[in-house]
Amino acid sequence: MTLARYPNVNKDGTFGWMQIERVLNDQTEFSIASLRAKRWRTEKDVWIHGYWGFDWADSHLPVRSLQFSSNETFVSVGAPVIYGFKPRAKFYAVNLKSELDSPGEYFIDKEAMLLYFWPPGDLHSQEAVLSMGHDGILIGANHDQVNDCKKKIEQVKEGTTSGGGGINAFSDYMANKERQKKIFASCLGEPAGKTSHITFKNIQISYQRRAAVQISRASHIRIINVSVSNIGKTGMDVDGSDILISSTNVSFCGCGGIALNGGNTTSLTRSNNEIELADIHNFARIRRSYTPGIGWRGGGHSIRQSHIHHAPHSGILGLGNDCEFDGNIFESLAFEATDTGAWYSGRSWINRGNIISRNRFVKIRNTVGMNLGFPAVMGIYLDDMLSGISITNNSFEDVQVGVFVGGSRDVSIVSNRFFNVSQAGVKIDDRGLNWRSDICRFDSNFTGLLAQQLLDVNFLFPPFATSYPSLPPTLSLSPCSPVLLHILNNKFCKRLNSSEQFIDAPQHVIKDPLNVITMNSFAC
Repeated sequence: MTLARYPNVNKDGTFGWMQIERVLNDQTEFSIASLRAKRWRTEKDVWIHGYWGFDWADSHLPVRSLQFSSNETFVSVGAPVIYGFKPRAKFYAVNLKSELDSPGEYFIDKEAMLLYFWPPGDLHSQEAVLSMGHDGILIGANHDQVNDCKKKIEQVKEGTTSGGGGINAFSDYMANKERQKKIFASCLGEPAGKTSHITFKNIQISYQRRAAVQISRASHIRIINVSVSNIGKTGMDVDGSDILISSTNVSFCGCGGIALNGGNTTSLTRSNNEIELADIHNFARIRRSYTPGIGWRGGGHSIRQSHIHHAPHSGILGLGNDCEFDGNIFESLAFEATDTGAWYSGRSWINRGNIISRNRFVKIRNTVGMNLGFPAVMGIYLDDMLSGISITNNSFEDVQVGVFVGGSRDVSIVSNRFFNVSQAGVKIDDRGLNWRSDICRFDSNFTGLLAQQLLDVNFLFPPFATSYPSLPPTLSLSPCSPVLLHILNNKFCKRLNSSEQFIDAPQHVIKDPLNVITMNSFAC
């Protein structure tokens, strides 16, 4: 169900939007070319939800005041605005009793303790549930421990705080997740792996306000044929080793589908966690961006033969080492976003060894319109020089860009197939040589983020030097250039009279002797 809003959700499930007309102060006030908000003047707790600065970063803001001229409404907010307000930014207003005008909407009058609800159908033939539960299954800590620790990590805000491109939102997302993980682990105070060898089968969990399944530093857990639906936050939040999630259905979550963590990316210890045969769909219903179907951190995960589909932003998003993504279907993703990918990761030279193979990427494109940001979404997005990855035997059908190599090095793109690609099968840029050179520089005066990562893991010594033989020469071998690219044996179907192209890259990248780009063909 949907909290009463304006504009309403469309019949096809996409959101209706208003747009900012003028920005009076990029942190506090803007105007809209409508007087619809006069209906809201008696409302006591109005919120707005939008993509304020870019079409890849959304947030909710409380409305402090509404004022009116003859043809405009002036909206003032009571919280900081990530990236600031920009003209044409899309948003809607929510928590409005006066806008309860459509089946499936509801409003809660907190003072009167009344629920107003317009059922989507006949209540005599359908079930209506008022959700009061917080968490479903908790493994690895008791309920009170988890609740106390969650209160502490709530102080670490999720989302975007840095300026710049979408990769900053991703970096902040990963950094905040890591901080939350450390706070949570310290708070619980239990040794990893204390809870183990438990199997859950044939269970349905619905209508929880937080997570349906919370696993905290456990091992040898089996979750088989478990259905999770209508969850307020993340469907499953999993942290541990030797955990199997098989034949599960995760759907209609307010945030992400499954959060998966385990292994150690410093010692390169594998988690041996697996997700297989999962159906994950219609997630990110409330928080739209950076709440993926599967969010992953750590090393040694296997995600295979799963269907991840119908969501506004990424399907799989995270960062780590030696993970396998095999035989999955990514479908109808990133339909509301820009500058993202169905599979997305970025900004690391040391998080490598990941394999993306035998997956299908179908209908990966923005369909609701792009207002602010880079005008494309990708099947696979290697952002800000993410390196050391293998992309083999995948198919890309009806996508805007198949694979985007954002200045990356040591990448293999081999034996993939591209059909109905709007812009390019493979797009490569050289950001490390220009607008993103700050993060890869390494000299006597400056050490960039990527170079510092190498030093932090002693990259000239085991385990990194032995696990990734191409890593030790990095700083002496064109460190800021997209080199050691192997793009071979790919097939690209070009439609007649179209401007589609297989590879879009600077000529110096294509001609660089350190790159091998050959034996790619046009075939339908």
